[in-house]
Amino acid sequence: MVNILRHASPVVDEQAMEAFRHQWQIYSKVVDNDYLSHQAVHAVLRRELVTDVIRPFRFLDLACGDARLTVAALQGTRVIHYHGIDLSAPALAMARRTVKALACSVELEQEDFVSAMRARREPADVV
Repeated sequence: MVNILRHASPVVDEQAMEAFRHQWQIYSKVVDNDYLSHQAVHAVLRRELVTDVIRPFRFLDLACGDARLTVAALQGTRVIHYHGIDLSAPALAMARRTVKALACSVELEQEDFVSAMRARREPADVV
């Protein structure tokens, strides 16, 4: 089950959405080609989660975007709760589809992650 929390106002302007789509395509190319080591970092994350986290854990994903690399890293781990936070409503819409692959409870929150962390009261085991 995916629980969606909304705090920020979603962008509904079509021009802004088109800019997001264009920028997201560029960002996806950066990730896909590992120009900024996203895939390498997520490989380390996966290795740590599989080998060192031996008990069930709650995962907090700050600036989660579409969550695709993180969800891939979480596959087959002992994750019991995923909480993704991102400011972008379109990115969270993509994340909503991606997190369906997880076999745990999921929470997606549209918020600036600094503000969300200031208000956060519940614990997370891995951030």
